[in-house]
Amino acid sequence: MGNGGKSVCGLRYLLQDSPCLFYSLGSDADTSFEEHILASTACEIHTYDPTLSTEKQTTVRTSVPDLHFHSVGLGRSSGPLQSLDGGGIHSLKDVMAALGHEWVDVLKIDIEGHEWDLFLDIFDSGAHLPASQPLVEVHWRGSAGTVWKVMDAILADGYRTFSVEPNYYCWDGGCARDLLESAFIRVSEDGHLCTPRLKHRLPAGC
Repeated sequence: MGNGGKSVCGLRYLLQDSPCLFYSLGSDADTSFEEHILASTACEIHTYDPTLSTEKQTTVRTSVPDLHFHSVGLGRSSGPLQSLDGGGIHSLKDVMAALGHEWVDVLKIDIEGHEWDLFLDIFDSGAHLPASQPLVEVHWRGSAGTVWKVMDAILADGYRTFSVEPNYYCWDGGCARDLLESAFIRVSEDGHLCTPRLKHRLPAGC
């Protein structure tokens, strides 16, 4: 699977009510995950990466024309959001508002340690994470206090872990000491998927 693959829980169940929405944060021009989802579903996918060269951006846009690519990053905002193609770092809230989105079915996060800023920007404001499934490459190089603060906030927000695996994708496999592919799903107390798209059968406790 290389560095692109992620685990998604119950994809068929998730897609019973279309449309569905995927966000992919960080790619380094590896679109294998997005291409698989596009080939398997009718989902809308937006990917965000402010680090790509103009050449790589062009390659992504031309090789995967159904993919919505934006050259901004997500985390703690670096200033007003002027354009989704203007670079810089912006909050998930501002980016979703700019696109008219209220909920993301799958939120893939692979942003090289900046996931802590993204989560803290949301949870420190008292907001909920607006996603059914966050799929996160977790970097443990941050302070232990930050790591456990975020993990406790994810748990308190109604998420449960359904997949954890070390990431060996480096030349000697040593990165597995620092990188974990962690996948969470938001569920009710009795284990049913929580998503506003299923309002007509939303379980109690969501």
